[in-house]
Amino acid sequence: MVVPNEKPKKPTKPKTPAKPKTPAKPRKSRERSFPVPVPVSAAALHVINPDAAGIDVHSDMHMVCVPADRDANPVRQFGANTADLQEIVA
Repeated sequence: MVVPNEKPKKPTKPKTPAKPKTPAKPRKSRERSFPVPVPVSAAALHVINPDAAGIDVHSDMHMVCVPADRDANPVRQFGANTADLQEIVA
């Protein structure tokens, strides 16, 4: 019996047997040689912007640090809401 709007079935292919797995080749080392940075003393660095602050941004907080001579507490933690962000700017 023919049913309207029914697609004819395609003939299926017989399954072929799976090939046996070969042992994996050892991977080459991905170790890279990067240039070793030369240590620099703090005295050798010069200040570009004395009014700059370091800000570490997280999803729920911000860690802000300023030069030690600028504040009694040079590292502070702030929340991520608007009031806390406005306090960072102040």
